[in-house]
Amino acid sequence: MLSRKRCGSPETALIPTKRISKLEASRIVPQFRLTFYDARGMAEMSRLILVYAGVPFEDIRISKEESWVKIKKDTPHTMPLLEFNGKKLSGGDAIARMLAKMYGLAGQDVFEQAQADAMLGVMRDFMGAALDYVKFKYNLIFGKTEADCDIGKLYYEQFVPAVKRYFGILEQYASQPTPNGFFLHSGVSYVDFAAANMFESLNTLHPDLLSPYTNIQAIVQRVFALPQLRRYLARRPKTLW
Repeated sequence: MLSRKRCGSPETALIPTKRISKLEASRIVPQFRLTFYDARGMAEMSRLILVYAGVPFEDIRISKEESWVKIKKDTPHTMPLLEFNGKKLSGGDAIARMLAKMYGLAGQDVFEQAQADAMLGVMRDFMGAALDYVKFKYNLIFGKTEADCDIGKLYYEQFVPAVKRYFGILEQYASQPTPNGFFLHSGVSYVDFAAANMFESLNTLHPDLLSPYTNIQAIVQRVFALPQLRRYLARRPKTLW
């Protein structure tokens, strides 16, 4: 069963699909359709970008694995899947980077964009290192449970070292002073949204393990306090990840 919800406000945005005049481009209103499981996961960064920018989109959440099995017969793409102006793009990071560039949330210059890419890379390295533990804790390995693995061994040998290594790196980035208290000097960006989403998910598992990273926590709190996101955050479905 699919859940469809329109998010954002009716503002226009520019997504040129061919070489057109500026006047024609200004009249284009993209119809965004974002499909993912009924979870935050790899789609939440893009949802937050669109909501923050005030761009309307259709938030399609697949509640059961079987639903995606039916959908993917008609498309070679994986999820998250973004459809707009007759185009399709899959991959959570690819979608988020494109949207961030479109709506001024990717950094003000090529150096800041590279900084954002580096920080997101640290987060993805962490998830790669801690993936087995996180999947079992959130029951993301279908047909298997914690009883099928040594969860204690995964915690001490995989998850804890990954947190110490990669959150330590992110904490160094977060500790650098910026005018607005976000990762980048120019202000809020998609990497702040990525960090907030990851921190929120992991904090439900082991808040004591994340408590030493106070500068990351401060950025996360600033993200969740943004007035542009307040209504969405209060109304979005409550999910574990």
